[in-house]
Amino acid sequence: KGTYVRSLARDIAIELNTFGYVTSLRRCSVGYFSEKNAITLAKLEKIVQCQPLEEFLLPVATALDDILALPLTVQEAARLSNGQSLRFLSIQDRDRLAANGIVLGQYTGSVLAMVNGKALAMTELNGVNLKPLRVFNL
Repeated sequence: KGTYVRSLARDIAIELNTFGYVTSLRRCSVGYFSEKNAITLAKLEKIVQCQPLEEFLLPVATALDDILALPLTVQEAARLSNGQSLRFLSIQDRDRLAANGIVLGQYTGSVLAMVNGKALAMTELNGVNLKPLRVFNL
């Protein structure tokens, strides 16, 4: 999502009946991630030697905050963790999905499966089937 800056420079130049290009382009932020909360490679190398990385790493869900999230029960999470698909057939399932912005039959695509507030897996919802694509280590 966003603007293709190089294409924008080219298009502006074309409209001005001339040539144009980008000599330098630097992305300072992407979603939640920015230079303000970044650490240098040198600092990372020092940290690895003396401190647990968990103190400096952001949760996986941070990078996936623009994807619909679906909280699962512990039983559903166990099945998904083992590579099994889930089927949402009951009225309670449909209500739970709707409460999380997912209307069965109207949404097909990526869903972040959550369990106990933690990202469990990237999944694909197709109809009433939720298929695991990538299961994370919790």
